[in-house]
Amino acid sequence: MSAIVFLATGFNLNTGNSNFRIMNHPIVDDYDGFNNAYELLQAPPLEHYEVIPERSVNTESLIVMMQAKPTTGNLFEGSLFEIYTELESYILNHPSLDRVIQLDYSDPNNVKPKTITSFTSSWGTYYNNTADAVRGLADDSEPLPFPYSTYPPAATANLRTGLRIGLVDKYFGADNHKARALRIIVPLGGPFEGYNNTDISASAQETMLGNVMVDDFLPTLKKYTGRSDVTVVFWAPGIVDVIVDELLLGDASLAIGSLMVVWLYMWFHTKSLYFSTLGMFQMIVSFPVTYFIHKIIYGFYWMGILNFLSLFILLGIGADDVFIIVDAWKQSHGAGKRVNSTLASKMTFTWVRASKTMLVTTCTTAAAFFANALSEIPPIMEFGIFTGTLVIINYLLVISFFSAVLIIRHKYLRSYFFFCIPNRSVDCLPWILSDEEREEVNVRKASGDNELRWLERFFRSPYTKGLFKARYVVIGVFLVICAIAGYFATGISPDDKAAVFLPDDNLLQMFVAMTNDEFYSDPRVRSVKLHLVWGVKGVDREAADVTDVEDFGKTVYESAAEFNIDASNAVDVQVSVLNSCVKFFQLDGEDASQPLFRTDSRYCFMEAYQDYLEASNVTWPIAGDQFVDSLCDWRTAAKPDGEGTWESEIDCQGEGASRRIVWFHVWGVSTLPAAIPESRSRKVYDRVEALAQEIVDDPSTPSVLRRMFQTCSLYVGMQTESELVRSALVGIIVSLSVVLVALIICTNDILLTLWAFLSIAGIVASILGIMVMVGWKLGIIESICVAILAGLSVDYIVHLAVAFRETEITKAERQSGKPMRYLRVRNAVTELGISVLSAAITTLLSAALLLFTQVLFFVKFGQFMMIAIACAVVWAFGCFISFLFVWGPITKHTTYSFWFQSLFPCCKCCGASDDDSDEDSEEEEAELESVTSESPEAGSDSPAPVVDPTPALSFSSSKSVTVESATVESSSTADVSSSASGSGSGSTTSYSGSTVTGSGSASGSTVDSSSTASSSHSTH
Repeated sequence: MSAIVFLATGFNLNTGNSNFRIMNHPIVDDYDGFNNAYELLQAPPLEHYEVIPERSVNTESLIVMMQAKPTTGNLFEGSLFEIYTELESYILNHPSLDRVIQLDYSDPNNVKPKTITSFTSSWGTYYNNTADAVRGLADDSEPLPFPYSTYPPAATANLRTGLRIGLVDKYFGADNHKARALRIIVPLGGPFEGYNNTDISASAQETMLGNVMVDDFLPTLKKYTGRSDVTVVFWAPGIVDVIVDELLLGDASLAIGSLMVVWLYMWFHTKSLYFSTLGMFQMIVSFPVTYFIHKIIYGFYWMGILNFLSLFILLGIGADDVFIIVDAWKQSHGAGKRVNSTLASKMTFTWVRASKTMLVTTCTTAAAFFANALSEIPPIMEFGIFTGTLVIINYLLVISFFSAVLIIRHKYLRSYFFFCIPNRSVDCLPWILSDEEREEVNVRKASGDNELRWLERFFRSPYTKGLFKARYVVIGVFLVICAIAGYFATGISPDDKAAVFLPDDNLLQMFVAMTNDEFYSDPRVRSVKLHLVWGVKGVDREAADVTDVEDFGKTVYESAAEFNIDASNAVDVQVSVLNSCVKFFQLDGEDASQPLFRTDSRYCFMEAYQDYLEASNVTWPIAGDQFVDSLCDWRTAAKPDGEGTWESEIDCQGEGASRRIVWFHVWGVSTLPAAIPESRSRKVYDRVEALAQEIVDDPSTPSVLRRMFQTCSLYVGMQTESELVRSALVGIIVSLSVVLVALIICTNDILLTLWAFLSIAGIVASILGIMVMVGWKLGIIESICVAILAGLSVDYIVHLAVAFRETEITKAERQSGKPMRYLRVRNAVTELGISVLSAAITTLLSAALLLFTQVLFFVKFGQFMMIAIACAVVWAFGCFISFLFVWGPITKHTTYSFWFQSLFPCCKCCGASDDDSDEDSEEEEAELESVTSESPEAGSDSPAPVVDPTPALSFSSSKSVTVESATVESSSTADVSSSASGSGSGSTTSYSGSTVTGSGSASGSTVDSSSTASSSHSTH
């Protein structure tokens, strides 16, 4: 079903970055509400007509830029200019251009491309004397060539400014007639032939335009890239999609490489092609299943590009789960006859053992990702939801699908060779083993005499012995590391730069960089504008798709009753707005040494309206009953600088008596840089907000104007930076909280919880410190990384903690003289160390391939994953194990169930679980403590026999215990040996049929099934 939906509904990939910003914040809501309303005012009126002339509306542009190599070169001279004119001529004379170029029906030539060599006359007729044209363009004192020489001074100045900004690099001017970069801008129009409006079949028209660009222009444009004398970059609809698709295809091949690498390692670890292939299949299937839930159930139409990071996360988590369940299956071989008596009992042993461990790590990891759902930044929120769901789906498939894989393997495929790596082990069961040989291996495993793998031997002896001896030093070293890293971690700060997706040598990134670095010299083009707004309430996002890069909600206006300017308040409105303009434009900048606004870019419509009335010999403020009609009629007048009319500042609707002013705003171009950090923009916001509040609180302000607000695009970045820090902190807090709860539940021990939690906190501090040391700041991807830190850090420590708690210590190991904590750690790392380390290796391998991707988010996430996994492994096998060597729990007195029963004895039957049957008795505890500090050298490190997990029998001096026949798996008799500490009188144990009865002072008895009808009991 998921695959059908995946294929049938399409894959709507969101590759844009315009929604990599905060949503649902009052400051941002004000800006989006204003911006939506402002764009409606600026929209060409033709778009609102039912029928629009063919290609009369500018929908897109073909932009080509050329830069000299080196940049000291001059594109106006010699061979460089010939290359430019050749490229320009190809574009402007291409026959396909007539099908897509925008038409200007007010111009006899009907077309208006913008190129440096054609600005002096109509398209296609080049000005013969380039030197004169350049001189006239660069030097304000030089006349422009005909026909522009007849223009009035104001229009001539605007023309020069526009041409300089649009077509020549920012270093070009009166003192520099050299052009290091030139640009060609060809406006593309809609609707196309056969369509009456740009909104009719918009996607079809976009496809038509893209096909023309890709099929007719892209091949030739590509020929100009990679030259040694010039750099050529371009941007056009369709072409961008092709470049992005090629980019993602290349990165997707690396994703396939990650799958192959992890699959090969899974094969190596499991020794079975069958297990590794179906394990990989199960992980791959998790993705479309999650996409089905993401799109159909959650309702996300777009698929964010960040969601693809979850594939690499899944490789590590999924392989970890496969290793856990496969190793549990292998361990069931030597778990005794009771476990191996039937397939059901064998599968129960495997399923319970693996699912419990995986459930803990799944919950903590999923919770870490779901914590990102609290973010107000849509891509982060969507990524958290998608990846958290993916982790859960993978877990459900492991305990269901892969459990079935194990059963099928056991029932039907045991005799077949599935490209196992032969090791004469029942784990592989290759065809080269006969039935007798296989039975021999089974016997060896059941007796505990099975051969350990080399990594298991390493964990059992050299690693355990060496770390035990150096445990105090290791703890000290890690505490010092944690302190240093924690100090650096306090210096983490938000990134004040815009998110960058691509490397510097990528064509699209080169286009963006050249646009920013070589052009936009005039602050009016790339500038920070501040606005005072009246009549707009904000934005309604209820029906908005937060994953849609173009859907920022719907503007909410004040109602006609709320924003009602009529004869009763019109005079006060005029005076108040003008006074607000005066105060607004008098504000200081970041410091008192410069004004906040440029003197030539202040747009107060009321000031211009006053000048208009006075020039017309009409008294200002105008009478109230005439104001609305007069202002709405006047707003079509040209602005003093010739930059359009006042229609983009005042919105009037209705006719006659119903005519009303819907909203208006005043604004100015600031002296602020286009991008400043949150700390600086916050000061600007506070200063302007104080003025807005002053205007609202002014008694002379009419009530109709008291709901005004100030806004600026800079504030969106300001709040986004704050949200990145907030979401990262919330993610850490939520993740650590979930980790703490999970540790309490899965370990049932105070000390295990404490040492595991401290180790995880150390991992988090270490990674944050490393991030600061290498110069990372909190951007989009860094915020995600920080939020999921705890979730990624918990897996290995939880696995080892559970293994330490549940490992069984045999009688022979107790009598070896080794410290109990040493024995528990040794057994835990021997049993599970290889699975934990293998999971880390697969994650590192998949993350390593991310380093070679083109998308920088992927590269940085790969770097983070490698740092995080390395830190998690080092802390888990270093500090946490050392904690267990020194302070690991070895008695029941540190368990939560013990304290619960002690505090609430009446709740014993329904409170804590009765899991103390395998705990050490009161008398043993003194002995265990006495050997805790002894050296582990005594005794042998050979693998201990695997004991049947049948519950041990416990005897007391005043009680008799009866064990039903279902407990002791013996046809008629049982062999019993018992040892106890302290003194005791002789005891007798009698057996009759299948019932065992005992009395005496012994405790901690162990029952072994046997076919020999004998019994022995001794007290030490």
